[in-house]
Amino acid sequence: MINDPQIKKDVWDARVKIVIGRFIITTFQVFMVYAILILVIDHFVMGDSGDAFIAPMITRYGIPLAVIVLVVGYFVSYVPKKKQIDLFTTHLLNHKQNFDALPKTSEVIRTVCFVGDFDLKVYANFNYYHWQDSENLYFFPVKPTIELLDDYISQNISYSVSILPISSILSFNPSEKITKTEKGYDQKKKLISIINTYDTMKLSYQNQKIVTLQFDSIMLQALDKVASSKKLTEKKTPLEKTVPTSVPLQEDFMVKIEKLKKMLDANLITEAEFQEQKKKILDKI
Repeated sequence: MINDPQIKKDVWDARVKIVIGRFIITTFQVFMVYAILILVIDHFVMGDSGDAFIAPMITRYGIPLAVIVLVVGYFVSYVPKKKQIDLFTTHLLNHKQNFDALPKTSEVIRTVCFVGDFDLKVYANFNYYHWQDSENLYFFPVKPTIELLDDYISQNISYSVSILPISSILSFNPSEKITKTEKGYDQKKKLISIINTYDTMKLSYQNQKIVTLQFDSIMLQALDKVASSKKLTEKKTPLEKTVPTSVPLQEDFMVKIEKLKKMLDANLITEAEFQEQKKKILDKI
């Protein structure tokens, strides 16, 4: 039994999108074709005696025909999709339970990830809720829609929080526009592709290697607040916003570290020398 009104609404909307809406439209179309056919027969075949022909044909056969279409559609379309609706309901309940249990110390915003990181469990082409505190950035998958349920399942999206320490962030800066194709239903309840264009930003952080994530530009506002907070200034975090027209310095550092790694692999330097030179490079960030 579902008690949450928002989940009830989401499940009902899903039923309308994939089943009920198409039922109503198809039934209406069948009935209209039937009515037009009767009018054509009346005009060209029955002539003056047609008045006694139309009403019985519509009432005796038209309405039963619409009912038959609904019944057939129920067993052909709704019953197979009931499992999909039940699975969708389970996902919504799991999402709400896990998301509501998390403490949120700032405003929660919604952002689109274009370039993700498997280790962080933030995946490309998915939407996330984001918030932060003085220590970390938090990402949690947006609740699924019926259109995207298969994508959530195929990517094995788990409803758990991903945590990115602020101290590991090297820089963030505006980036290019990205066009993204998304799924949606039109007014006739047909699944269609919707093309949206986003302003984006890139965020680089140090894990075992330097990783670059890409989100829509709403993340810039959130990171600006983090970078300018008094507490972070006192900690002298490496987090900084770069000027969009300048060449990002972290790319030079990445090239230098990659060259050192190649020298290490070729036995031109020792592991100790590699770590020492790598530390010097990272200290300059």
